[in-house]
Amino acid sequence: MRRDSVPGSDGVRRGVLALAAGEATTRLLGFALSAVIARRAGLDALAALTVAQGLIAYALVAGDAGLSTDAVRRLAAGDGSRSHLIALTTAAQICLTAAATTVLLIVVAVLPLTTASKQPVLALSLLPLSYALNLGYVLQSSSRFKALTISRITGQVAGVVLGVACLVRFDSFLLAVASIVLGAFVTDLLIAVASRQDWMPVRQVTVRAVLVRIKQGRGFLGYTMANHASSSSPLLVIAIIGTAPDVAHYSVAQRILLLAMAPAQILAAVLLPRISLRGHVLDDEYWSQVLSVSVVAAGAASALFVFARPISEALFGPAAASAAPVVRLVAIFLPVGYTSLLLTTTLLSRGRASMQAAITAGSLLPLLVLAATFIRSSGAEGPLYAVLLTEVLVIVAVSRALRVPPACLVRLALVLVVLFGAVAASVHGVGTLTNSLGILALVWLATAAPAVVLGLRAFGGRPLAALTVSSRR
Repeated sequence: MRRDSVPGSDGVRRGVLALAAGEATTRLLGFALSAVIARRAGLDALAALTVAQGLIAYALVAGDAGLSTDAVRRLAAGDGSRSHLIALTTAAQICLTAAATTVLLIVVAVLPLTTASKQPVLALSLLPLSYALNLGYVLQSSSRFKALTISRITGQVAGVVLGVACLVRFDSFLLAVASIVLGAFVTDLLIAVASRQDWMPVRQVTVRAVLVRIKQGRGFLGYTMANHASSSSPLLVIAIIGTAPDVAHYSVAQRILLLAMAPAQILAAVLLPRISLRGHVLDDEYWSQVLSVSVVAAGAASALFVFARPISEALFGPAAASAAPVVRLVAIFLPVGYTSLLLTTTLLSRGRASMQAAITAGSLLPLLVLAATFIRSSGAEGPLYAVLLTEVLVIVAVSRALRVPPACLVRLALVLVVLFGAVAASVHGVGTLTNSLGILALVWLATAAPAVVLGLRAFGGRPLAALTVSSRR
């Protein structure tokens, strides 16, 4: 794609809206299947599915090898023949996926997990292949977000409808899990049709060329593998040394976290090709973007903190009410997670995936030690304490790599602490007196709204509008 074809602010705005709508829809559909599983098969089945997805994701990450992210950068910059690059990327990912899935199944067979946790892994064993065949990065690189969104939603609908039918008609949890794979292949087919002008005619590739292509993505492979290990290791630790209720409660919290992190992931997907092309400068506009997303996350976190119990019950049934304390920790994590994701995207856009991989890998050992320690003392809340502490360390390390002025981080942290701290303190005080959600909502509005206004005024500019304004520098 030529530089002059980079979408302007209107194109980015439409892309954000399209991806936001699509991501929200697909996540809600996925939640619908999770909710049906939790209600019909129980929270233990939901926990087994969560553990299985955490395990199978290792094969997804290894099979992707960071090549999809690398392909977005190369296709957006117009490096070489598009069809040849796509053919090489697909061939490399298929080979890596076959090897990674084989290794994963062998490892799962020897892990000290229950049979109920291992069976969903087998049901999902073809999911990595569907990801290897996914050409979503082609549409993303050319900002064809509408086609990408429609394909994802349609595939998700197919998988969820079949999954719910399997649960309702046959009362089969494993068939419902396998339906996720079918939905992924439907998505692959639709994306391939939408991007056919980019990859047709199919180019022949050599083994040597495929090996070279794999090496090109190894920096991103290190980052994505370290990133997934960081996100999934607490779940695996609690599955091995925790109790069944702990695993179930943590699974509920993790599902909610995945939904809550969707907006930041959408923004990262939209900004990556633009930052790669234009060369992003850490100017006032950049910090306006970071502040905007972080403040929105703090507002969402406040609402989640207030309504943790009813949200858990509404999504996963009355049995999930006991997971509310763990969900409140998810709320505390959100502003930190949003800020970390945007800073990481900036580092990746500069081609420093190896640096990000080293930072994330360096945080893995403290994460494992803290998670194992906290699980024994705090149960399901333990892993989230560990994740929160290590994510702060990651933010500091990435900021140093980007040469971020410490004053910027201090001011941002102060705004978020004031915003969320005021809400949390008020909710805690009022919550001991009444269970009325109406009063809690009024408390949230009375404390969060002024904090947001004061925080935005302290930074100046128009942070929310800056999300869709292209860089002028």
